[in-house]
Amino acid sequence: SAVNHYVRATMAFKQARFWVNVSYSFVVRRDEMKVRRVQRCLLFVGVMGCHGKAVTITGDDANAIDGQGEDPSGSVEGDTGDPGDDPGDDPGDDPGDDPGDDSGDDPGDDPGDDPGDDPPDTGSSSSDPIDFRRAGPHSVTWDEVSVEIGGGDTVEAVVFRPADAGSLVRVIASHGFARTATQMSGWGEHLASWGLEVVTPALLHASPFDTDHEANGRDLNSLHSALGGGAVIFAGHSAGGLASILAASGSADAVAVVGLDLVDNGDLGLHAAAGLSIPVYGLVGTPSDCNDTGNGVAVYGVVSDAQTARVAEADHCDFEDETDWMCTTFCEGTNDRFTDAEIQDTIKGMATAAIYEQAGLGMGLDDWWQSGGVFYDDLATLGLIE
Repeated sequence: SAVNHYVRATMAFKQARFWVNVSYSFVVRRDEMKVRRVQRCLLFVGVMGCHGKAVTITGDDANAIDGQGEDPSGSVEGDTGDPGDDPGDDPGDDPGDDPGDDSGDDPGDDPGDDPGDDPPDTGSSSSDPIDFRRAGPHSVTWDEVSVEIGGGDTVEAVVFRPADAGSLVRVIASHGFARTATQMSGWGEHLASWGLEVVTPALLHASPFDTDHEANGRDLNSLHSALGGGAVIFAGHSAGGLASILAASGSADAVAVVGLDLVDNGDLGLHAAAGLSIPVYGLVGTPSDCNDTGNGVAVYGVVSDAQTARVAEADHCDFEDETDWMCTTFCEGTNDRFTDAEIQDTIKGMATAAIYEQAGLGMGLDDWWQSGGVFYDDLATLGLIE
């Protein structure tokens, strides 16, 4: 019948669109990063013009992206997203507060206010709780880099850093299976605004045509070494979370791991995590086919120093920043109680708090990860964390 023909045609179109997108993501991912750079430049060209640079790094050029003593390139003042695209869409959309009042902030201090209306809470006092859902106090620069990691392999990545910071702790934030570095670009901008250097690599072995999770873990360590080594926090979404566990298990530089709806494969993560003695933080979503029914929870269970939190109604795509139609077509869940903004803000706040404190930049864990903390209690009372 005509209906059957239409259904078959629609399914064929979706399948073709899926594989075209996968091929695009991994065959021309370097071009995609260039497109992202152009998009950012167009967004801010009216303010400071189009900057940023591409750098090729070999084993002898570990300091090429150090950025010390150089003029910042591609600087982005304050919030690095679209104007008004701050966490929390509508005024008063903040968990645990009166309408128009951010958690732990003065009334009217909404993330969605006019630009420049209220400066970000930067934790001016050691006793002040910090709202990590919001952009931090630092302007952000970024560089596209090509890093030779040995064996003839080169990793393409974007490096985000605060323009005005000195010595930095590095965060390597890795994307999931069949995804690209673009899906971690929002994380890079956000974390850099809080004083961290963030590297978002395009994993070499995370596609349907080349899947090797252990190789991804080794590549992350080689990438870190090529960039100069030092203290590093591995963070990642889905298969990128697995790669982070595997990298940390083979690194003497790793100080913490943050998993964003981590997905294990063949118990690789389970076995590697058992030997970790560093802190590991896991944020997990609703069990689904896309996170292999939440199998990452078992990985955290064997770590001696692990904390986990399930974010209510979080689907697999909520842990990306930015996500796209490819993820939402196959992995988007339903929200009965909370908006996407509330869910994503919760993920961003908790992950940033853990990374911020483990990087030695200040306090965050007690307020966000412990009962009695102002943000933890607000989120738990609302039911956003379980």
